[in-house]
Amino acid sequence: MIDTSLLEYIGLTNAEVKIYLSLLELGPAKAGAIITKSKLQSSVVHASLHKLIQKGIISFVIKSKIRIYQASDPRFLLELIDDKRKDFENLLPTLLEKQNAGLVRNESKIYVGYKGVSTLLIELIADGIPGDEFLFIGADVENMQEDIQKYYEKYDKKRKEKGLIVKGVAPKRWERFFSHRLDQKHLNVRFSDMLLPPNMSIFRNKVAFFSWDDQPTGYMIYSEHLAEKFRLYFDMLWKSVDTKTTKI
Repeated sequence: MIDTSLLEYIGLTNAEVKIYLSLLELGPAKAGAIITKSKLQSSVVHASLHKLIQKGIISFVIKSKIRIYQASDPRFLLELIDDKRKDFENLLPTLLEKQNAGLVRNESKIYVGYKGVSTLLIELIADGIPGDEFLFIGADVENMQEDIQKYYEKYDKKRKEKGLIVKGVAPKRWERFFSHRLDQKHLNVRFSDMLLPPNMSIFRNKVAFFSWDDQPTGYMIYSEHLAEKFRLYFDMLWKSVDTKTTKI
């Protein structure tokens, strides 16, 4: 079963996807064969064929006054993806300008679900540069530690690629969940028996809080003042914890 959402991502409608896949299987074919194969209405097929030709995704030749359609090489779709990426890269500076202007008015955001929290984590370090300090207080949630740690493992790579200096304080009883990441050598974690605040991260002018219930939720606050206050609190907490540091 093909994940057609990937084809829809490059701008094809559901009908266009069905027609393109039908043509890949049929090879050169008349409209009637495509209608039968795709199980779409005749009007939909003809309209979609016209759009696919305009997009360069299919072509046709005329034999005995009848159009014979053929799908383009699937590798051509990679060029469409590259074109979309280039278009987006050209648009990105304008979007960032609008975002920065909006941050003055919109100082907090809420992200719901695993995908939402993933977006938050990406946005949190989007403006990071090598040497920036990323601070966090680990989650203390029963029955979810293994899942949460697996979730953050993927984030380790992104922080490392950014060249961030990462420091964290986590509950000592969850120390074992960090042990398999010891070889990465890019993250300093201290473990404490003290009652710690909820799972949170501090980066540049942003503070993020996380709730790991049945539906994970992230809260991001943009505030230089608040970030600095929490940074001072973290430094105080860091110094109060046992100086034995685990390199992760």
